[in-house]
Amino acid sequence: MSVRMRLATLVVVATVAAVGLCAEATAANGRLNNAERQVVRLINAQRQKHGVAPLRISTALCRAAERHSADMRRRQYFGHSSPSGASIAARAVANGYRRSGCSAWRVGEVIGWGNGPHRTPAAQVKAWMRSSTHRAVLLSPVWRHVGVGRVTGSLYGVARVAICTIDVGLRR
Repeated sequence: MSVRMRLATLVVVATVAAVGLCAEATAANGRLNNAERQVVRLINAQRQKHGVAPLRISTALCRAAERHSADMRRRQYFGHSSPSGASIAARAVANGYRRSGCSAWRVGEVIGWGNGPHRTPAAQVKAWMRSSTHRAVLLSPVWRHVGVGRVTGSLYGVARVAICTIDVGLRR
């Protein structure tokens, strides 16, 4: 193999390794729909307003949040634990937000649903910011990553609702 080919191979391997390290923070950008991206922007705007670092999108947390919102719609419940008992932490790990190799690992969650004017991303974030508990989660400087899962459908017999799950996490 020529020196030029070895150098090109080394550059490709280094690039793949660097992309792998950054995938947690950037890979989900293409997966979020417009409403989900708007939720992230609105949350980060609130964090900036309060002097807190912005959250970076996590593919694993997006999968966990999306699947949780879809499960709540499908099985007609609203809660942080599923009817089968799956917790936030279990969902995060099952969807790839791994604990291994971390000196610190935590996850949290905020959920909401609304219909009519209360189903927009702006209305949902505004409602969370009015709740001291939800606000504390969203503005906590502990969190580094975010995943958003927002689905529409019926919940408890109410048509055209938006169900939104925000999963936040720390891996370091």
